[in-house]
Amino acid sequence: GTFLNQTGHLAYLLMQRCKDQRAVKVDGRRTRANKVTILEMPDIKFDATETSLAMRSRDGFHKNIALIPIATSVVTCIFCAWGDDWYCFSLILLGILINGISCFVIGSASIVLQSVASSKNAPPGDGLLMDGNHVIVLLGKEKNVLAITQGKFQLEYKDWVRKRVRKERRNRGIVGDGIHHRPITNTQRSGFCSVLLVIQFLTQLLLIPQGRLFGQVMFLASFAVSWAYNLFLSSMDKEYLQEELLAQALDLSENCMRTYKLGTRTACSCFRLPNPSTRLRPQEILRQFIPNDTHVWAVWRDQVLEQMKSKKSASQCFDLEACGDRIAAFNDVDKNLLSDLLMDARTAHQQYLILQVRKRNLIGSLSSSVKTEAW
Repeated sequence: GTFLNQTGHLAYLLMQRCKDQRAVKVDGRRTRANKVTILEMPDIKFDATETSLAMRSRDGFHKNIALIPIATSVVTCIFCAWGDDWYCFSLILLGILINGISCFVIGSASIVLQSVASSKNAPPGDGLLMDGNHVIVLLGKEKNVLAITQGKFQLEYKDWVRKRVRKERRNRGIVGDGIHHRPITNTQRSGFCSVLLVIQFLTQLLLIPQGRLFGQVMFLASFAVSWAYNLFLSSMDKEYLQEELLAQALDLSENCMRTYKLGTRTACSCFRLPNPSTRLRPQEILRQFIPNDTHVWAVWRDQVLEQMKSKKSASQCFDLEACGDRIAAFNDVDKNLLSDLLMDARTAHQQYLILQVRKRNLIGSLSSSVKTEAW
């Protein structure tokens, strides 16, 4: 496996969404609560490049609210024309046109989830995302897991928006190698929209005092409504909107995400032992969970690894008698600590098995009820 010290923004969004999910409380000893989310990644349907996924636009009430400043600007523009104040009429109309053009150009971009390519023969990309007291177990294909750990959001403009400018850059190498020219692609008409907005600002700032009092009041009214609308947009929770966009794009429903709350860190590290991934290195994962390197913790890790590799029951491996001569030199304090740690591991292991049985029974009852309705 590969250990990444830091992942991308999409992994952060996924972690925040899993933290907010309702957790199933697991019985056992309690010191400091830890959460484990088991996420079975659905298959992502990338485009032909196998690295990008176009997002669908999100419908919401904010689109309807945008009609309020638009209608206000149009009405105040008409009132200025009715009052023969052509200065304010032209300036309000100028703002309507320039803002409309800018919103149309910038809003024509589509949000794309950009991932990295993976081999078609790559093994499953099962792994862990760890953030303090919350752990996400990612299960799925390599390409689906890479979309979370190394993917990102980016804007893609249409061809008619992008204005390509060819420049020549001189790259001088060693003397005698000559001069090399490399064409550079330079961006878009969004820069032109920025120039238009600056022109609008300066024109309105200088020419509004030339209008009549009624026209100035109409201009201030449209300005106040537009300011209130921008304030409303800035107050929206952008992180939550991104989480919803990610969940919608990847089809992350509650059926593929299950969160459990455990009482101790040791129970959290042992919770999903029944089906460990062959690609993951258990010894290093346990060290990532609990970096303690005393003799007590070393014995505990050995017992956990032995249970993972053997077919013995949890009661046989997670017991002081199973440790043998390795605890001969332990005093009573060390033995009591090791006994608590082994009890946490045994409880987590057994509770996971119980929850899996309940899940299978629930799925079986749902499938049988669906068959009965179909019959």
